[in-house]
Amino acid sequence: MELNVLKRGVLSALCLTFLFGLAGCGGWETTKKIYQGAILPAEIDLEQDSGLSATEHKMARLFKEIDQNIEDLSRQLLVQESLPDHDWMRSQVSRFSWLNGVLAWNREGDLVRRYPEQAIKQPDLEALQATNSTSVQSLRALSFQVQASELGPEIVVIRPLYQAAELSGNIAAHFDPRTLASLSEEPQEVIIFTPGHMLWDGENQTVSQELTSIDWEQHLEHKSAGRVEIQDRDYFWIARYLGDKPLFYAVKTVE
Repeated sequence: MELNVLKRGVLSALCLTFLFGLAGCGGWETTKKIYQGAILPAEIDLEQDSGLSATEHKMARLFKEIDQNIEDLSRQLLVQESLPDHDWMRSQVSRFSWLNGVLAWNREGDLVRRYPEQAIKQPDLEALQATNSTSVQSLRALSFQVQASELGPEIVVIRPLYQAAELSGNIAAHFDPRTLASLSEEPQEVIIFTPGHMLWDGENQTVSQELTSIDWEQHLEHKSAGRVEIQDRDYFWIARYLGDKPLFYAVKTVE
């Protein structure tokens, strides 16, 4: 198994393609270093000659809808400044049909409301509360947690709410990564994982264990994308950050 560093120019192109904006490609600080504070163009036209390699084009094409939906959900959570009412929750589940539900709890950890009341999978509220932080650096920052269940993994994206630097509550939206993967035009080709958790491997089950067992923390100290060789095949990966935690996208390279 071999990891290779991806050149910054390629990483920049992928950031443009994925419309990562402030939330992706290692977070805003990394993006500022790459673009030196420039405003990012809206997108690369995948039908035109964008300067991407065949593998980079494949990654952009297969993950564009997935990542755009993650970005749109993130923005909806970030603009909400207080514990939401029932109508707001219902509107988010309607807007993002791949969501299983939305819930909110107060600073004491008591559930305020959830929608729908009987979701297919109900997140473990006690486990979610363990992600709370009172650090000033964490104000308004998103985070996410992967929870296991008999019906498969569930990703829970958490948005803490603060008033005068004091935690006042949390909002969370949760979904099955397999449903998210279905947004791709070729779900069987995409791989979505976190360190230690394979969330969707499509037709790539034979490499799941090796991908998730890599020491990703060490590699992310220096890069947000690259290539990894597993079982004599190359896979191209990129880390898509939600707050300070990475969600990994990967595809087989085009030979």
